[in-house]
Amino acid sequence: MIKITINRADYEYDIYSLVQAFFPGEELYLDYQISEEYEAELPYQVKQRRKLQNDAKEAEYVLDVKFADDSISVSFSETNTGRTFRDTCPFDPEDRPNTKNHLKKSIYKILAESTDRLLPWGTLTGIRPTKIAL
Repeated sequence: MIKITINRADYEYDIYSLVQAFFPGEELYLDYQISEEYEAELPYQVKQRRKLQNDAKEAEYVLDVKFADDSISVSFSETNTGRTFRDTCPFDPEDRPNTKNHLKKSIYKILAESTDRLLPWGTLTGIRPTKIAL
């Protein structure tokens, strides 16, 4: 099982999809570690999902994504070997597309390094990656 800890729910889908691409079929668990002020702004759906996922089993891998004022720190730990991979990228809440691309590149970099795998489409995930080419 892979545990993903995040302190913002904004980029949850992008993070989840990329991790799933590297570990197909693996059980993923989201652990929201967000402030009370930020949680008050979240939609009801996210609050409910957060409550449902609080009792996780022991994880084999942990991806930790922490948003700060102007940067995002990403770390990926393998609990069985003790290896940890880290990277940081810029965070601009006003520029979601650029922030999303930087975040996905950072996660891709450390997952590729830890698994010794490259995905054929890089960081492209979702149902419409050809939209970018068009």
